[in-house]
Amino acid sequence: DTADPARMRLNYAVLLSATNRHEDAIEQIEAAIAVLRDQDRETRWESSWKSEDLAALIVVGYHNLWIENIRLVRWEQAWEILVRGVNIARQRLSPSNALLAKMEECLSGFE
Repeated sequence: DTADPARMRLNYAVLLSATNRHEDAIEQIEAAIAVLRDQDRETRWESSWKSEDLAALIVVGYHNLWIENIRLVRWEQAWEILVRGVNIARQRLSPSNALLAKMEECLSGFE
């Protein structure tokens, strides 16, 4: 499953962030998002549950990328990343999804 290396990168990025290695965390998150997006393109039409699962992981990646950019005081980049993540969540996750609600909350708090 291609999502496993991506999950590993996302988890590693959290550890990097905890040790104030935010640039390294961003690299890991961006790599994870790239892997997930490739996998998503390949499997989107095969299975709706797998597609939503991958979309959720992509949204988590954008959320984490948003946080790292805030920590580096990159407000404009953080805003663009958050909007991208929210748009993916709105398009791909069910309206009752807790992650969508969290992303909407982040957006309204950041405006």
